[in-house]
Amino acid sequence: MRKSTKSRPRVAVLVGDFPRLSETFIVSQIGGLLDCGIEVSVFADERDEAGLSYPSPLARDIVSGARFAGDHLLYRLAKMVRRPYRLKVAMKTLALDMTDAGLARNFDVLLCHFGPNGLRALRAKHRTGVEGQIWTAFHGYDLRTQLL
Repeated sequence: MRKSTKSRPRVAVLVGDFPRLSETFIVSQIGGLLDCGIEVSVFADERDEAGLSYPSPLARDIVSGARFAGDHLLYRLAKMVRRPYRLKVAMKTLALDMTDAGLARNFDVLLCHFGPNGLRALRAKHRTGVEGQIWTAFHGYDLRTQLL
């Protein structure tokens, strides 16, 4: 009998601030993926300090392994820039791009919560040659603003 050489599926979850108390469904979804034996890595903009008090110890475990663009020096400097606004946005975008460079580690799926993170994944895919599929979950505001 031939033994299967397929490794566990790998999912990268792209979110904004993490973990947000108003977005407990994301932590629950990640927990469900982990329970199914799927390897999950989180890529986020910043730590949500209020979210760190999330009642589940699972959230703390997930946060400890997450990659945050907010940890990047360029991102922290961008938060101090007032004007020009374009410079601020460019600095944050570059910090996100540098953080997302880790996405090139051959994930099977890039799971993006909210439309802007889908664009972020698409940018990373074109820039670094990420091979995984991009799945984007729209949750309300991000879909509505595009339709108006």
